[in-house]
Amino acid sequence: MSSTVRKLLIILSIILAVILIAGTIYVRFWLDPSLKEKLIALTAESSKGMYALELDRVHFNVLTGSAVADGIHLTTDSIRWDSIKQLRPDDTPTYIDLNIRRMRIKNIRWIGFLQTKDLSLRKIQVFDPQIKLVSIRDTAQAKVPQLNTITKSMLERLPVLIAPHAKSIHIGSLSISNGKMSVRNLQGGASSFQQADSIGGVLLNLDIVANDTMETRRALYSDNITLTLHNYEWYPAGSVYGYRIKAATLGGSDEVLKLDEVSILPNITDAEFMQRQKVRVPRLKIRVGEILVRKFDLYRALHKREWTMESVNVEKARFNVYQNKNLPLSMNKRMPNEIFRNIKPYFNVDTVFIRNSHILYTELMEDDKGQLEFENTNGVILNLSNDTSKMSISTPARIDARAELMGAGLLDLSLQIPLLSSSFRCDLTANLGKIDMTYLNRLVEDKNNLRVESGNAQKILAKIQVRNGLAQGTLEATYDDLKISILREKDGGKKKLVSAVANLILRGKNERGDEGDKPFKVGTVYYQREPGDGILRYVWRAAQTGLMSTLIPSNIKVKPQDDGKGNAQKKGKDEKKEKKEQDKKEKEKKEKDEKKEEQKKENGEKND
Repeated sequence: MSSTVRKLLIILSIILAVILIAGTIYVRFWLDPSLKEKLIALTAESSKGMYALELDRVHFNVLTGSAVADGIHLTTDSIRWDSIKQLRPDDTPTYIDLNIRRMRIKNIRWIGFLQTKDLSLRKIQVFDPQIKLVSIRDTAQAKVPQLNTITKSMLERLPVLIAPHAKSIHIGSLSISNGKMSVRNLQGGASSFQQADSIGGVLLNLDIVANDTMETRRALYSDNITLTLHNYEWYPAGSVYGYRIKAATLGGSDEVLKLDEVSILPNITDAEFMQRQKVRVPRLKIRVGEILVRKFDLYRALHKREWTMESVNVEKARFNVYQNKNLPLSMNKRMPNEIFRNIKPYFNVDTVFIRNSHILYTELMEDDKGQLEFENTNGVILNLSNDTSKMSISTPARIDARAELMGAGLLDLSLQIPLLSSSFRCDLTANLGKIDMTYLNRLVEDKNNLRVESGNAQKILAKIQVRNGLAQGTLEATYDDLKISILREKDGGKKKLVSAVANLILRGKNERGDEGDKPFKVGTVYYQREPGDGILRYVWRAAQTGLMSTLIPSNIKVKPQDDGKGNAQKKGKDEKKEKKEQDKKEKEKKEKDEKKEEQKKENGEKND
């Protein structure tokens, strides 16, 4: 190599070094500070001073088109926010407190953006974001929601919002790691609160086209979404319940949503809950080991407020229901069809599976507690929908379930119910296998003045058809060795003589093929829905009419069923009192009539 060439290379190297040093100095001491100031100014300008942006450091690499920002903090002017909240609550903006430890943007194709206004970048990474939001919900009277009306959200407005700045935005991937969030909604004196931590996720191939009104059917404008969070909690305004999820994951080709350790629990004690009630309202405690949702359409959920799923698997659910029987019934109970007809958002689940679950129902009564348990419950629900094209009288929702009733007998249940019917109707078949009949005391003892002392049922089969709230059908109970006791209304003690007579004339055995002088008796189900009947109370009271007509002869009187006013124990006494008063009035009327007749006779004799 000649000395001339060597000198040229040295000179070129020095020039490049000088350019590099100058460029570094330019970026670090002029471009980076200018970019930082510009971002802070744009934030204040676009929010009219409501929000302020703070940045510890910003660095932009011109050669690679990458940028890094550390110590990002977005705050709200709390004085202005409080002033707007007091003067114009409906115009109050969202209170934001956002902290991000680091944000990294890689490979911004800024030259192409300057030429075409199409912004493309390879990756955005957000580390340790923490966000706190406070929103004031509209205090004006809400408009009645209309079916098929879609309210545009921020997501749907994005194509319009980017239009003044870019023709399109493409992001290869957006990732978030170790995030935390808390959201509080205020409305009047009520407040709801949500929070979660360990939030992470990845969105691949985000494409947003300016002014694009076409429905791409891509949730969050992304080809693939993976989201995770832990320790989610939600406390709705005006509710005594809290909703919790230990862990949630969303993603995969099957659009799977998995929820672990889901619970719905009251925030107050059972005693306080019951003290607040003036009518019967069940206290619920629900714990579910796992909920697995397949084919969850995230696009329709986020962009259209429509909820559609292919299947929902509920594993190891524990339902604990507690109710004060001494309180009057609520007269505003609604049947499933009345509930579904009032659900405004679109809702459709093809199949719900319930596995290895347990239901415990406890009643607080005047003297004691009654319990009803369904153990090892497994079932399937089909066509759970408010879609008018799927739900009709000919294509109803269907429930098929099997459970161990109080651990003593196997219960099979099949229920078909059109969820959009204008009146309550359903078809029910229930089959209870071999069971010690004393377990039925938990179902009948508090409603009738009798107790089953012994009896073995081989099978109890009920077939019920409900139309316009009227249940009609049959109940076949195959049993033997039935003995009962008639109880006193005052203290629940046994009436020995009456019980002995009752056992002589009641049907102690009801079996086919060995009928003798007592043919197999089929109970008649006939029950009209009452205002206080929910679906469970209605089904049982309907089935009970058939069961009692099978077990007890018509000439044995039992006390009236619970009237729904907390007076089940007193109703018999009230009827006796009313009868006594009626007899007294009739006697007084008879005496008055006799006196009138005597006066007429006396007047007649005087005239003669």
